[in-house]
Amino acid sequence: MGYSHYFHLPPSVATDVDKCKRLTEMTSAIVKESKLPTTLCRLHIRDHGFAVDGCVENLIWPPADVFGGGHGFCKTNHAPYDKVVCALLLAAKNVYGQDLDLSSDGEWDNWSPGRELYKSVFDEEPERPSGVEESWYGER
Repeated sequence: MGYSHYFHLPPSVATDVDKCKRLTEMTSAIVKESKLPTTLCRLHIRDHGFAVDGCVENLIWPPADVFGGGHGFCKTNHAPYDKVVCALLLAAKNVYGQDLDLSSDGEWDNWSPGRELYKSVFDEEPERPSGVEESWYGER
């Protein structure tokens, strides 16, 4: 068990090379802006996708599972690279829109560091994905 983020993208959409390229460029900017040392967060760009190595689990994009359903998850346990994972997933939601389903073990306020990182890179406030619950006690 641990703090994780979950995502689903239909395989037919996940193979859109232009969208994947756009998200890869956005992710590169996010990782650079995070200023985390490569021992905590490293970006590996692959053909038509990328991987972000973290100290708990890696995030692989595009998502794919053994059943071909496009499901993915990344357990971060609130490690420092969680802000990168959250910002990256918010960028993915920006690129893929309604095709991407996001959820999390955390509430929206747990995403604050990732939201701040996203805003510092793209100069806009990210929208809360419908699968990420609002905080039961409201925003801090």
